[in-house]
Amino acid sequence: MYYFGYTGRVFSNKIPMQSGITFLQSLGLEAIEAQIYETTLSLGTVPASIVANRLGIPRSSARYTCERLIKKGLMIGSIQGNTKIYTVENPTKLYSLVIEQEEALEKKREELGGVVKNFQKLYNPFTSLPKVTFFEGTDGIERLLEEMLDKPTDMVSFGAGDYFLDSAPDLVNRFRRNAVKQYKNVKIIRASKYRDRHMNETNQKYKTHYFRLLEELKIDIQIVEDKISISSIEKEGAMGILIKHKKMAEAFRQIFEEVWDNSLE
Repeated sequence: MYYFGYTGRVFSNKIPMQSGITFLQSLGLEAIEAQIYETTLSLGTVPASIVANRLGIPRSSARYTCERLIKKGLMIGSIQGNTKIYTVENPTKLYSLVIEQEEALEKKREELGGVVKNFQKLYNPFTSLPKVTFFEGTDGIERLLEEMLDKPTDMVSFGAGDYFLDSAPDLVNRFRRNAVKQYKNVKIIRASKYRDRHMNETNQKYKTHYFRLLEELKIDIQIVEDKISISSIEKEGAMGILIKHKKMAEAFRQIFEEVWDNSLE
């Protein structure tokens, strides 16, 4: 089916191309406004009924939307005979939408200045409360260990890596390789049953001691600067906790050094 618009051009009732509609929406137009704008732009001067037929929408919706576009300065309405017809303004009028957004953004920026000042009065970067993050699954444990590797520093650990090898060998071996590259020095206290496994280690970064009586350690604890990681990897599941708190980390390190001095070499 074909319609003859008021410009004398012939057009079909196929749905128009969607190019530009998404961008028009980014300028603040609603989806139907963007569709009618682009459709009328190509049709010229037409009544709302022609636009409605072209898009397959009710005539009342087309007329209402055209009136909204007039209020936004993007369309002109006039009377021809007993029919109101609509024409899209020159596309350069779209710049007015950008100007409105810039003005609104500037207003928000000014308002934000006052809000930030109030927030700064409440801001306390030296809070004594620890920051605690929970991790689940082996992927979560890997993210936890990566958090501990973010700086080239020293690490002390009550190590359960040997116990974890049965459940997550790839994760444990990958972490050990990364730890060798990243940490300056590592001190680990391991379960005594794994003493023979590590007797021939030659890496100078790693120093290993062993618990005197504890034959198996099923929880891995690492202390790095102001961070403590506590992780468990079992065949039925894995979970971990990351605690960021300077005084707590210092206390754990003191406990570690006390145990280290009384453990087996």
